Amino acid sequence: MLKNAVAFLIVVVLALTGCSSGGGSSPSRGPDQPAGLPSSSEEPFIDENDKIAKEDISITLKREKVNIAYETLSLSITNNSLYPFAWYEEYNIYEEVDGEYLLVDDDGDGMTRARSDTDWHIPIEPGKTTRAGALLWDIRDDDYARPGKYRLEIPINAEYIIPLDFEVVDEYIPVDTDISIQASKPQYTTKDKDMFYYTVVNNTEERLQFTVDIHIARYKNGTWERLPKSKKYKEMYHYANMYSVGIGPGSTMNQEFNLTLSGMVGKRLTPGKYRLEKNLAGDWYFYEFEVVKG
Repeated sequence: MLKNAVAFLIVVVLALTGCSSGGGSSPSRGPDQPAGLPSSSEEPFIDENDKIAKEDISITLKREKVNIAYETLSLSITNNSLYPFAWYEEYNIYEEVDGEYLLVDDDGDGMTRARSDTDWHIPIEPGKTTRAGALLWDIRDDDYARPGKYRLEIPINAEYIIPLDFEVVDEYIPVDTDISIQASKPQYTTKDKDMFYYTVVNNTEERLQFTVDIHIARYKNGTWERLPKSKKYKEMYHYANMYSVGIGPGSTMNQEFNLTLSGMVGKRLTPGKYRLEKNLAGDWYFYEFEVVKG
């Protein structure tokens, strides 16, 4: 009887302390984590691209030199591997300052653009090429990107990074396409009463889709500055950067506004050099014109 009571007490003590007669770990704590692995409270890191070799992915820039108006650096990503490649749109941009390339990291998270919480990505199947883009918002001051030399680094997996050098310049780089734009006339007066319009010429063999929105910039003190759109323009053409129009191959189209040039920007124009800025198919097109005293 005494022996049975002692045995019962031992079982109770073992249960309360979490031990067992076999010497195993406590179920409430779980097995010890090997060094270097995340704790149970952290999400495990899964790299779908770990089978991708260094020579399997190639990335090229559409343009290695872009104007300050560009908001996106266009890329082509080719997957030459036997496995799908997932690009999470994460990258670093380094800006050359006094001969050194310094990381552009405004939010202090260690990357110019880190992977999003949703893990949304661009899938690229084996043997396929996909167009993509790296945003230049982090190197923009107000309306334009900062002129200078930069390095874009795109991680493929934990071991492989592709570096790409590019330059931002404060000069117009003619775009080698069969697309062109122009304002309604090469010269306006400070008292001009004609309604403003711009013309798009599409001499390509493909249909061109674009929004009707434009920018007017003024050359002042050696630099270009965009003029803000007038209140009237915003009221009448609030859809301008969303509404898309199309122009067929070998065609010309006039996009008219029921506003004068000064009405577009909400102020009386002063004599000087101006330009029309328009984004078409990912490239920026400029047309310079003059304002003279009227």
